[in-house]
Amino acid sequence: MKQELSDKLKTDFPGLYGELGCGFECLDGWFDILYKLSGALIKAAEEHHITIGLDDENSGLYARQVKEKFGTLCYYTSYSWEETDDLIHEAESQSAHVCEKCGRTGTLVCENHWYMVRCLKCLQEIRATPQNN
Repeated sequence: MKQELSDKLKTDFPGLYGELGCGFECLDGWFDILYKLSGALIKAAEEHHITIGLDDENSGLYARQVKEKFGTLCYYTSYSWEETDDLIHEAESQSAHVCEKCGRTGTLVCENHWYMVRCLKCLQEIRATPQNN
């Protein structure tokens, strides 16, 4: 993910992403999914009086890892309950229909043994590169 988008998520949701050591291991197209999920997770935590980020007891809700795996979003947290599990599952499911590169409507495909979600335009770009011919 571009640094400016990563910085926006970290600035707008500092407690949630303060412990995210590896950064966002996905492309820009999923930014909107992540932004919406982040807001929903913060709201859910606040409604349940759950600390956002690390507290004195090393508990609280924060993102441990955010990445693409087998073509779709994988979002791991330090703490969860049914509501957050549902929110995360919804975002992960949405990512299977959103181009990870540009954010347009996409399809899960396998190109050169790699799973990815791409729109038709981005998929054509991949297929047009010399290493893929």
